Amino acid sequence: MKKLLLIGLLSLGAGVTSSVAQDSAAQIFERAKAAHGGAAIETMQTYSDTGSLSLYQNAQLVGKFGYTQKYDFLTMTARIEVSLEGQLVLIQQVSKAAAWQWSPQSGVVSLPDAQAKPIRDSFYQGFFALKAKASALTDLKSDGLVKLSDTVSGAGISFKLNGADNSFVIGNDGVILGGKAVVDGVTIITLQSDNRVVSGIKLSFLSKSSSGGQPVTEVETSAAQVNPAFTDADFAQPK
Repeated sequence: MKKLLLIGLLSLGAGVTSSVAQDSAAQIFERAKAAHGGAAIETMQTYSDTGSLSLYQNAQLVGKFGYTQKYDFLTMTARIEVSLEGQLVLIQQVSKAAAWQWSPQSGVVSLPDAQAKPIRDSFYQGFFALKAKASALTDLKSDGLVKLSDTVSGAGISFKLNGADNSFVIGNDGVILGGKAVVDGVTIITLQSDNRVVSGIKLSFLSKSSSGGQPVTEVETSAAQVNPAFTDADFAQPK
């Protein structure tokens, strides 16, 4: 569930010229960082958003969920809350010291490492990765001109940050158009759109992922907050 929610908070735009695609990967990364907020992203300490997640199978909608995500970069705590028809059905939360999951059926149980790791990695992925400097990235490389759809192409870069994988496709203006990644042997293409500026940071409020031309997920953000004031209650276990 986590990757479906956290893959997209960036943006859709026009394609790039081949000359831009030939810029160094570090130059392309710095262009994206500046376009999405630069210093405002570097100083971000907390983040939250809420919206809806649609899941598809064989091009058919199989479920639509509500979600809320909360990130505290000071304590490195992340929480995902998922609801169905207004009822909370799942919470996953990780911190440096603990990882747990709650559902109405099982209550609070430990979250296996295999599920906790992607949530921890999310602190270093997506637009969160733009908090870093290019010098902090590893395996940074240019992927040349990458086509995401018949109308969207851009300069592709890939890199690792604290071991977490990232793959961006970036337009002339530095705005991230989406990405292309291989997950468990399946190529997933993500397109981002509906750009809005929140507290000086440019975010995408719509992310659509597909595989083989068929939809996989659609994440629509309804509200986002940069540096919200969290309390202990925001990360408390359900009683």
